[in-house]
Amino acid sequence: MQNLKMIQETLEDPQLAILNIVNTRWLSMSNSVKNLHQILDSVIDALRYDAEFDKKNHLASNLLDELNCDFIISTKYLADLMFILTKLINVFQREYVSFADIKIHLDMVYDAITAQFIGFDGSTPSYGTHLRKYMQDFNISPEKLPPFIKSFSEAIVDSIKSRFPQSNLYYSFRIFDPKLLPIKESELGNYGDEDIKKLSDYYGIDKVDEEGNVMEKIVDSDDVKQEWEVAKYYIKQIRSQNAAGGWEYIFNTFDWNKAYDYWAMKTRRSN
Repeated sequence: MQNLKMIQETLEDPQLAILNIVNTRWLSMSNSVKNLHQILDSVIDALRYDAEFDKKNHLASNLLDELNCDFIISTKYLADLMFILTKLINVFQREYVSFADIKIHLDMVYDAITAQFIGFDGSTPSYGTHLRKYMQDFNISPEKLPPFIKSFSEAIVDSIKSRFPQSNLYYSFRIFDPKLLPIKESELGNYGDEDIKKLSDYYGIDKVDEEGNVMEKIVDSDDVKQEWEVAKYYIKQIRSQNAAGGWEYIFNTFDWNKAYDYWAMKTRRSN
């Protein structure tokens, strides 16, 4: 691969070096695929050069055989897929993540993967950007694509959904974000009533896990609904701050010592 840099300059590819495995453990799959896709043409040309001018270079020849059409298609597909997934990953890398963002970005990922690689209701997928261009350049029909593209995409969607089974419930937490409160006073009266009902109904009942263990409710459903009628006006007062800053203000102004004494007294009485 000594000619890789020269070929990269000729093709105007990024000057990205191929690292040893020990040096790439820290890289995410997304970055690895992105980097490989950027220099894939240069790598193939460099291997072809080495194999043609050194017949004893069996490694270059064998690697060139492996970098066939299916490999290129897989790389193009993964580059498009990882671009979508990176959008979701970046959300969770923010300093502050709102519950509303989680639901919106999860739905975006589901829809984008379905539209590009699965298809809605039997429709033909769009096949992303890089993969579609490769298909157009080499006149590859969807029927000739490896079947794993659809099955792997479906598995990715199912895997994400299994990790966020209550995404609709998470979305209900958006009512606690000061930025999302309605501006008009007339709209504040009933604001969040449906969402607070979802939350109180979910957290206000006992639950039994798969092993039969009972998890007691953590709130009283009626009390939560009553508290919300007042809490929304507290949140209104901190509208100029984000959710994290606003709730920090509320917690800092709360009399925790008095609350602790009250809770301790209630605990002793219950025992």
